[in-house]
Amino acid sequence: MRALPVLILSCAILTSCGKSDSGSGPGGGAGASAAKEGGDTPQAVFDRAKSAIAKKDNADFFVCIAPADRDMAVFMFMFMGGMSTMGNADAKKEYEALLKKHGVPEQKEGEGPDMNDKAKMKEALAKMYANVKDKKALFVELCAFTDKHAKDKDTMLGADTSLKDVKEEGNTAKGKIAKKDGKESPIEFAKQDGRWFMVLDD
Repeated sequence: MRALPVLILSCAILTSCGKSDSGSGPGGGAGASAAKEGGDTPQAVFDRAKSAIAKKDNADFFVCIAPADRDMAVFMFMFMGGMSTMGNADAKKEYEALLKKHGVPEQKEGEGPDMNDKAKMKEALAKMYANVKDKKALFVELCAFTDKHAKDKDTMLGADTSLKDVKEEGNTAKGKIAKKDGKESPIEFAKQDGRWFMVLDD
């Protein structure tokens, strides 16, 4: 299932900037305030994510993502942000300064995580962000940067979307994102510490 990575790239890119803090721990993980993250049900976290986008609150959108998948969410915006600097020297300097500010090591040409191997990808991202004190703040700033410099801006989680056909099985759930034009995309959820989150899958 590849829907949610596309969802994040296409919907959060619309927002210019979000709040830098919505109560989670410094690393953007569940932390002591996990009850404030995610949602009581798959529908609740979907509605929260949709509302966060409408309010341009990328920080709140970030805590709707499963904690184990937040490194991937950050990386996707690192990738999008980097792509948006092509042919723009000033934007590239701004991008590099942003990453340095948050403790992300400089990536040499040709380097980067193996995107074809999920396990290796997660391991590489854990090392890449080992010195990042606040992943949520990094995510928020990367969203703002991407919105500022990217040309393509579209959304799969706009006001015309709804969640349908949700089926829960223990600590996981699957459903579909439906748009008024009839288009549908799959989405998955995971339950952790009694809270539901949206899952980034491969």
